Formats: sequence, C-alpha cells, structure tokens
Amino acid sequence: MNIALQYLRRLYDYCKTLTLPQKISYAGAVVILAGALAFLFYLNNRTDFVPLYSGLSQNDMGEIAQSLKAKKIPYHISEGSIEVAREGLYETRLSLASDVFPKGREWGSKFSTSRSWAARNSFRKSITKERSRESWPGPSMA
Repeated sequence: MNIALQYLRRLYDYCKTLTLPQKISYAGAVVILAGALAFLFYLNNRTDFVPLYSGLSQNDMGEIAQSLKAKKIPYHISEGSIEVAREGLYETRLSLASDVFPKGREWGSKFSTSRSWAARNSFRKSITKERSRESWPGPSMA
C-alpha cells in the first residue's frame, strides 16, 4: 500500500510540472484509450445472431416466433428469416424440429429428389467421359 501511495504522489508531482498543452494532450490520450477499451468491450460482449431458418412464409415465421418466445430464446426477425444467437443455434433447431417445423417451404434439394440414384450416376458417368475426351490429345498431325 505504501508503494502505491508513493507512486501516486510522484505521478501527482509530475503532473504539476506539466504545461497546459501537455496536460490537454495527456487527458485526450486517456479519453481516447478509455473509449477504445469500452468499444472493444462492447464488441466482445454483444450477441452474434445467425439465421435459424430463411426463406420462410409469414405463417411459419409467426409459429416459430411464438415458440421461441414461449421458450424465452432471444431472436431477431429480418426479411424472410429468423435469427438466433450463434451459441444456441443447433440446440434451438433441434428443439424446434419437434415443435414447429416450417411447413411452407420445400426442404431438400430438387436435384436429389427429382432424379433417382441410377439417373444421377449415369449423368456423372457421361460427364466424366466427356471431360476425358476433351483432355485427350488425340493423334498428332506431325
């Protein structure tokens, strides 16, 4: 405690020897440093929201919002999507999957649902064959 008191007294004596422009400069630097630290503290502690579901109808958004409100999960609504905190994204999706899963949107890839496995495999083979023909140098004309 005695060392801290001596340090503060020396700092006070040093401040008395400063001119007015030097005092203003030091005060400005302290204010800027405190503001920067407060801003970094704010950025570090704010909640990062990510989309829970996107491309939803108004009815689905309403049902999901009611379910989130009942479970007291913080959320934001933007155009066609509902956002929740990044930390609880997967838990929220799992809990909503049993309660209210969006009904107005077609889930899954149209390509994977419209073609059978054999048709996709045949398509891949034809593309691979075409690429191999394009890369083959063929007979030389020398």
